[in-house]
Amino acid sequence: MTEKQKTQWVLRLWRRLGRIPLRRLYKLSDFLAWVVRDVVRYRRDVVDHNLEIAFPELTKEERRKIAKDFYSYFCDLILEAPRMITWSEEEMKEHITFEGIEQILEDAAGGRNFTLYIGHYGQWEWIPSIALWLPGVTCAQIYSQLHDPVSDKVILANRQAHGSKSVEMRDTLRYVLSARQSGKPFGVGYVADQSPSSDKLHHYIDFFGRQVPTHVGAEKITRRLGLSAYFLDMHRERRGYWQVKVVPMPYDKEDNPDNFSLTQQFYVLLEEMIRREPAYYLWSHKRFKYEKR
Repeated sequence: MTEKQKTQWVLRLWRRLGRIPLRRLYKLSDFLAWVVRDVVRYRRDVVDHNLEIAFPELTKEERRKIAKDFYSYFCDLILEAPRMITWSEEEMKEHITFEGIEQILEDAAGGRNFTLYIGHYGQWEWIPSIALWLPGVTCAQIYSQLHDPVSDKVILANRQAHGSKSVEMRDTLRYVLSARQSGKPFGVGYVADQSPSSDKLHHYIDFFGRQVPTHVGAEKITRRLGLSAYFLDMHRERRGYWQVKVVPMPYDKEDNPDNFSLTQQFYVLLEEMIRREPAYYLWSHKRFKYEKR
């Protein structure tokens, strides 16, 4: 089977998954959560370790409850993702709404382009649908190319299903400069809490009382081009329904850029969001692996 045939086959399965009625989908998710958590025990030690770091003031029983809720959310996250490629514009807008989007529209109308900061929180796979709320604005999200070419093509098709573009991380600056040169309003989204690889541990930030390494490319580009910056604060109203609040991230253009105050602001907002509803963060990620001790 060729790579193209494999991609078409996987895409068909992906679309079928995206057409399962939500009630049945969540029954499947509940079963998978039990398998992943208690049978396979997927990264149980990582999740427990991260929660112990983030919430030392909680009892073991309280952290265990968050971990259980996390696995339920984690399976929902995966099984809900294909809805991006099967839902219509109306269905998409029903299940994820953006409060305060008018601020971005005002920026675009005034010729100001923007940066969106998000974390590995909530249903981030649906965030690219923000393009539906921003007519006339070119929207893009930065991503890291997957090693498996078939998986990479499927994820790209999913994320670009509602008009947003996906830009490989190494092409970020080239894309942004090209977008600015086009003269059309544009915005770029970054999942900015990803841990850098061991050879890129250059800047550290406070996160849950620990010094962890972070990427700062989003801030460098935002400052260099004078872009507006926003944080996307997610809240789950109920299963399959997310509300996103657009939060301005003001910054002083005269600040010392080496302070990375915009990145610090992002982590403060991210931590506040996580503390409010902790189960919806990606606790299986080894975020504290390279912390500075």
